[in-house]
Amino acid sequence: MDRLSLQPPDAEANQPPPLVGYNAWSRDPILAGAVEREGGGWIAERASRMGELVGSERLQTLAAQANRHLPELRTHDRFGNRIDAVEYHPAYHELMALAFGAGLHSLAWTEKRSSPPSGSRSCSPATMIRARCLLRRSARSRSAWR
Repeated sequence: MDRLSLQPPDAEANQPPPLVGYNAWSRDPILAGAVEREGGGWIAERASRMGELVGSERLQTLAAQANRHLPELRTHDRFGNRIDAVEYHPAYHELMALAFGAGLHSLAWTEKRSSPPSGSRSCSPATMIRARCLLRRSARSRSAWR
């Protein structure tokens, strides 16, 4: 009897475990090396904290919820008045709060350094973007097997 026939019929064969509990900064030596080369080595500690957050199960769950519940445009209220409002899922707001709390939106202007912050300016957003890309890639690969 082969190994696959021993599994229950609803078991998902050949599926990797969820990608959680890792540091997206320390596991990306190319990004860390590029930031160091461009004079942004001073941001390593902050980027490591962001990398831990990005690799956490909490952030992955929030990202999955934000991707599942896309923003909705509301053009009119219930009385027919034009409102042009976009409604976002609460997970999206929490992700934005985490990004703003880490200072990602203003790093290029708030850090006073003698060298230009070009390398450091891109490392934290790159780490956050990695979370979204990894999530989308894993969602695509899971759906392809079903």
